[in-house]
Amino acid sequence: MEKRMLETLMTKEAVEDFGLDVNNLIKVRKRDQTYYVYQEEVSKKVYEEVNREERKYQKRRQRMFKTMAEKGEMIISLEQSMEDTDFEIESEINVEEQAEKHLMLEALADEIEKLPKEDRKLMKLVFRTDLTQRQLAEILDLSQGAINGRIKKNIKILKEKLIK
Repeated sequence: MEKRMLETLMTKEAVEDFGLDVNNLIKVRKRDQTYYVYQEEVSKKVYEEVNREERKYQKRRQRMFKTMAEKGEMIISLEQSMEDTDFEIESEINVEEQAEKHLMLEALADEIEKLPKEDRKLMKLVFRTDLTQRQLAEILDLSQGAINGRIKKNIKILKEKLIK
């Protein structure tokens, strides 16, 4: 069976969560921060499936961004919203609403830290990487169904704690 190399961009925190050494990975600098490329050998079938899922994900994301732009909604990622950025606020943006979102993201990060070790590791990967559930399952040595169930369970727990 033919093997292919699958590459995943990870933040330093995600690399550490996996117990990997950043010195063994390829360093990539992007505008917003530094990422590390994690390579793993997979079968041609898995490689093609991941690429197919990635294309679907990118198309969904492009449609979502287009819809948000048409509605005039602000487009900002979880990571970007938690960074201290030096930009000028437009008068149309509700500063109180943006501050509330930032506080909610901080509260979410705090609640994730309170989860049991394995769930904490999983949820950090869910929020910090663009890994599919299949990739998470392979990395964490669990079934995709188990990953799906854990994510749903943890999201429910996090929602309950954040709504209080």
